[in-house]
Amino acid sequence: MKKIVAVAMLGLLTACAAGPAPEGLREYDLRRDVFFRGDQKFSASFAQVQQNLFQNRENCGTDFEWRLEPQQVNYSTVIYKPKPDAPLADSVLLDLTSYTNGNITAKAYSYYVNGPLNARQVLYALADPTICPIN
Repeated sequence: MKKIVAVAMLGLLTACAAGPAPEGLREYDLRRDVFFRGDQKFSASFAQVQQNLFQNRENCGTDFEWRLEPQQVNYSTVIYKPKPDAPLADSVLLDLTSYTNGNITAKAYSYYVNGPLNARQVLYALADPTICPIN
């Protein structure tokens, strides 16, 4: 049992102390539990969130990619970047789900725990474009 716990702790420490991002890091890779940084529920529509992201880009100098899932209009993916040419490892990946009651839930993933963006503040910036989550 002690051996299992030690191996699990070593894996956790390795993930937390991740060195340089691997070449070819994909969105799929970031959606693992080890890179999950938090979630947020708030009242808004996708249009309002997208408008907030445009305003946030003007306020903070950040950038983003917005993609609706083609066959499921209640789901979208946002890659929030500290600057336009930032690699995926320096960005925060957000999975958004829109509900018929007017709420959105957002899940945030990032490669680095303390990267150039604060993932928790990125979640808040979806609802409040005056928040600049750059560390």
